[in-house]
Amino acid sequence: MIKLNLISPEQKRLIKTKQTYLLIKNISGLFLVLVIIISILLILTYNSLNILYNLNPNTKASLNFDEQEIEKINSELSGIEMMQTNFTVWSDIILVLTQQIPENIQIKSLEIDKKETKVELSGFAEYRDDYLNMINTLKSNERVSNLKSPLENLLSKEDINFSITFNYLIAY
Repeated sequence: MIKLNLISPEQKRLIKTKQTYLLIKNISGLFLVLVIIISILLILTYNSLNILYNLNPNTKASLNFDEQEIEKINSELSGIEMMQTNFTVWSDIILVLTQQIPENIQIKSLEIDKKETKVELSGFAEYRDDYLNMINTLKSNERVSNLKSPLENLLSKEDINFSITFNYLIAY
């Protein structure tokens, strides 16, 4: 088979440019038709939803009701969130104290001031050694600071009614 090339290179380039132009024109036309079809569908959908919305008189009232319910739930959730942020883990303090207090010591009262992180503890110790053991154990706790114990707590060897105060670092 023999190929004859009767078209000049410049005419070949013009034909290729014309074919590319026609391809771009056809693709643009298809894209334009597709956009027009989608636009018509969106307009029809919008109009039908608008008609349905206007036909049902309860729609506006139910939307207002839903907004009121949402506002009510949001306010309740903010109240709960505020409670959770102000919550203090009291069980941590009580657990540490009960683990560090010897068996021969009875606690009569425990007062915890959250604002000043101050703990006041009063009780009864059978022996001075038990009392001193408790004081040393509390002093060694890294969360306890400014432990104050009156000297009168150490005057007797047995049957000691004591009162101590200290600051406690509260974990949030």
